[in-house]
Amino acid sequence: MCVVALSTAGCGVLDDGAYDLPLPGGPDAGTDPSVVRFEFRSAEGLVPKSRVKLGNVTVGEVEDIKVDRSTWTAVVKARIRSDLGIPENAEARLRTDSLLGEWYVDLQQPEEPSASPLRSGAVVPLASTSASAPVEDVLGALSLLLNNGNLPQLNTVVTEINRAFDGNETEVRALLGDLEEFTAGLDSNRRGITAAIDGMAVLSKTLRDNRRQIATVLDGLPKGIEVLADQREQLVEMLEALDRLSGVAVRVVKESQADVVADLTSLRPILAKLSDAGQDLTDSLKLLATFPFSPGAIGATRGDYVNVDNKVELDLLTVLETLLPLAEQGEVDGSIDAATVDELNAMIDGLERDQSQTEPDHHGPPTGPDGDAAGQNRSFFGRVLGGLLGGTP
Repeated sequence: MCVVALSTAGCGVLDDGAYDLPLPGGPDAGTDPSVVRFEFRSAEGLVPKSRVKLGNVTVGEVEDIKVDRSTWTAVVKARIRSDLGIPENAEARLRTDSLLGEWYVDLQQPEEPSASPLRSGAVVPLASTSASAPVEDVLGALSLLLNNGNLPQLNTVVTEINRAFDGNETEVRALLGDLEEFTAGLDSNRRGITAAIDGMAVLSKTLRDNRRQIATVLDGLPKGIEVLADQREQLVEMLEALDRLSGVAVRVVKESQADVVADLTSLRPILAKLSDAGQDLTDSLKLLATFPFSPGAIGATRGDYVNVDNKVELDLLTVLETLLPLAEQGEVDGSIDAATVDELNAMIDGLERDQSQTEPDHHGPPTGPDGDAAGQNRSFFGRVLGGLLGGTP
């Protein structure tokens, strides 16, 4: 009865069989361990009760290994000590103690540890885990290389390289120096190389987006080449005619060089005057549309009549000073003798003296108390104006 009871009780305690039996000298995960899950692409060789190490020191053990059917990756559940302050972004790698030793989970510190610790229930993602190559794969690859690989060919390659380098050490050393300079140049221009590659990517994308048009062009290219082949004689004749034309043009330019230079030299003062005209030339062009009236006269035009408001101020002294030089040169159609001209000059001098002495409100012939003198002056002015304007003096 006691044996049956013990067996019954034992079945409840050892649910997972021998894996539930404590191992002597097993890992110590502490009284309050953290349960963490690790995702691996392959957990081959790893079994429950495998060790979890940090810096080659055991800090926990593997509790369970399962497969995530959604991603088909191995999920390793492990209990580790919670008092070590392992960073939350810690990395994990599957390793072996020796060539034929047992597998364990090796925790590694990242380059930039996070401030948050690895808490219970955390998951170390697949991007932060890796595994060493199994010994079987390494030995299999080595066996393939030694037995059925290209080892003899490798020996031939090494022999030929040694033969090529023998006696050419100086040239090889110079080649390595040039290669170093070349790689340094590539490194210094990596931004330009990257930009060129990006440009090629843009170009390839453009070509890909226009591949239909390119295909159409390529399909029509043979027909175009066929047309060019059919018109080869005409094209040759055209090129020969262009050659003759260029010869004639060169001869004409050489023979007319002096005349062209002379024409350009003659144009220089004209162009200089046009340049000096500047804004005045531009303003004068505005009169072309309204000639002979200025643009300001447009507003005064009302149908077939024009509204004009003129203010004319006549200064006798100014009139005489303007007409007298014309009379002396004979440009005024009238009959004025030399004595009249001299008398007119004397009168102008008198008017200028009176103007500078008295500053009258208006210019006119000098008057005095004698009324006959004023009449004589009026008679003289009438005779002079009549002669200047073409009448009888």
